[in-house]
Amino acid sequence: MAILVEPKLSRFTQALGTVARVPLSGGVPKEVLQDVTGADWVPGGSELAVVHRVSGKDRLEFPIGKVLYETGGWIQNPRFSPDGSRIAFIDHEAGGGDSGAVSIVDRAGKKTILAEGWATVQGLAWAPSGREIFFTAARQGIQREIFAVTPSGKLRLVRTMQGTPALFDIAGSSALVTEDDYRAGILAFLPGQDTPRDLSWFDWQSDRTLSSDGTQLLFDESGEGGGANASVYLRGTDGAAALRLGDGIGVALSPDGAWALTQTSTPPVQFVLVPVRAGQSRPLSPDNFGSTLYGVFLPDGKHVVFEASTPGHGSRLYSKAVDGGAAKAISGEGLNQSRIFASPDGRYVAAIGPDLKVDLYPTVEGPAVTLAASQVGDVPAGWTADGKGLYVSQSGTSCRVDVIDIASGRRTHVRDLIGGDAAGVTAFGPARVTPGR
Repeated sequence: MAILVEPKLSRFTQALGTVARVPLSGGVPKEVLQDVTGADWVPGGSELAVVHRVSGKDRLEFPIGKVLYETGGWIQNPRFSPDGSRIAFIDHEAGGGDSGAVSIVDRAGKKTILAEGWATVQGLAWAPSGREIFFTAARQGIQREIFAVTPSGKLRLVRTMQGTPALFDIAGSSALVTEDDYRAGILAFLPGQDTPRDLSWFDWQSDRTLSSDGTQLLFDESGEGGGANASVYLRGTDGAAALRLGDGIGVALSPDGAWALTQTSTPPVQFVLVPVRAGQSRPLSPDNFGSTLYGVFLPDGKHVVFEASTPGHGSRLYSKAVDGGAAKAISGEGLNQSRIFASPDGRYVAAIGPDLKVDLYPTVEGPAVTLAASQVGDVPAGWTADGKGLYVSQSGTSCRVDVIDIASGRRTHVRDLIGGDAAGVTAFGPARVTPGR
C-alpha cells in the first residue's frame, strides 16, 4: 500500500508529504519520495505514478523521475486507466482554489483536456471498462454532481446529489463517495474584546485585505452565496452589514480605502478597480495571466504587486501600475501561492518562496532576502508599523502568530488565536495582523 507520511496542508485542501510503501501484512513504512501530493499504482505492477512538487510546480511523473506533465497550478487524483496506458487527473490552474479541468496524459507525455470550465472539481476514478472517467464537479458554486467523460471528450451527467460529494473510487457497479459539508469563515480579534467577532457572510469567504487601522475588511464569496461569478464585499470589523462591490474575486484595497482591486472569477485574469463609494469601475490593461488570488497595493497607491502564473511556468510576483502598462515580473518562478504583504516603505513584499518559507522580494530588481528564522508552514501576516518586523502565522487547530525581527533574525511568539467550537475544523488560520496589532 502507498501512504503519505508527515503530511502538511498545502494548496487548498491538498496535503504535501513523503510517499511511502507499507506491506499489507504490516511493518514500518519505507519512504520513497519527498514532496509528493498524490500517487497511483500502475495496474499489475509495483511502480508508482506520483505528483511531485518541485520548485513550486506540480509534476506528474511516471516512472518516478520522468515528467509527463508540469504545471504552475496543482494536480490532483492521478489515476491509471485499467490497461495502464494513460493517467487521468484533475488539473487545477489556480493554486489557491479548486477550479480546473479533467485531463489525461499518455506515457509519452501527450496531454488531452477532456472537460474544463469547472468552478470546483475534486474526485476522479476510471470506470472498470476504461471507456469513461467519472468525476465530481460543479460549473458554479460548490454543490458538485457526478459526471462521466469518455477519453474522446464526450461528457454526460451521471447523477445529481445534495451537498458537496467527492468521488474516490469505483469497483464493479459500486462507487466510494464522500459527502463533504464544509464552509469557510472569518473571525476578527479586536482590541479590548475577549472573544473574536464572527464576520462570516455566506458560505465560503476568503479574506483579501484588512485596512491598516483594522476597521475595514475586503473579502469575497466564491461558494453558493457568491453567485455564478462570485462576489466581492467590503465590511466593517464592527460587524456592520457587508457592502457588495461587484462580481469577481477580491485582490487588494488601496491605502486610502477608496478603491478595491478585483479580478474576474474565471481566467484569463482581468483586473478591475472598483470604487468603494460612488463612481465607475475601471478595468486595467489585460496581461493574459491565469487566475491569481493574492495581491497588495504598494504604499504609493499607484502600483500593485500580485502573484500569478503563465502557462507552463511557476508562480511569480509581478508589479503593475494602476494607470496602465504591462505587468513586470519582479521575482523568479516557484513561489507558493499565498497572501503577500508590502513593507511600509514599499521596498519589499513578503511571500512564500520555493522552499515553503517566507522570503522578502524587492519591488524593483534585486535578489530575494532570506529570513533565516522562517519555518516551513509560515505564512506572511503583516508588517510592524516601523517596518522592522514581519508577522508570520502557522495554521492548525489554533493559529500561532510570531514576529520576526528583520535585522537580528530573532523570532518572538506573539499570540495563539483560538476560535470557538473547533469540531470539524480542518485549519484555523492563516492570520492578518494590523501594524499596531
